[in-house]
Amino acid sequence: MAEKEFKIQNGLRVLEEAFFESSASITGALNVSSIVFEGTTSDNFETTLAVTDPTADRTITFPNATTTLVGTDTTDTLTNKTITGIIYTQTILTPTFTTNAYTLVLGDQGDILLASNGATAGTINVPLNSTVAFPTGTQITVVQTGAGQISFAGISGVTVNATPGLKLRAQYSAATLIKTDTNSWLLIGDLSE
Repeated sequence: MAEKEFKIQNGLRVLEEAFFESSASITGALNVSSIVFEGTTSDNFETTLAVTDPTADRTITFPNATTTLVGTDTTDTLTNKTITGIIYTQTILTPTFTTNAYTLVLGDQGDILLASNGATAGTINVPLNSTVAFPTGTQITVVQTGAGQISFAGISGVTVNATPGLKLRAQYSAATLIKTDTNSWLLIGDLSE
């Protein structure tokens, strides 16, 4: 393996693949805070692999597989993965009823709605997928905190299935809406006719 050229960066020789006639490896401890990769095009854009100054020995193990890493600042879809020990915190929201009704918005996804229209009955409307595209599997929990009975209704074209009915039974009753298809929802919980 012949090294044709190198450059110094943070006290480390950064050996670019183009300068090798075959593959190279670096073993042992590197005393640097980052490694910069140029990529195949020599330009002003690089990828930096940076390390926070550790307070103890740390190990990151890469799998023996061709893969793409998932980042905290990227939107990714994971398949065939098992997540254990997850702690999921739901946001508690208080919807504002207008003309005795509240229509769900995308921001309600996965949250708990403390629904109260005071002593007057109120309706939670479930919108069409074409208006608010909740992903299938979305869950929204609704708690009736006021004396006025809360009922559920699908906007024309939306089906909400429940038994025995689409109303919360009493003050502090709760139910969860689960989206099962494009415009189909299931309502389960402390319900009445």
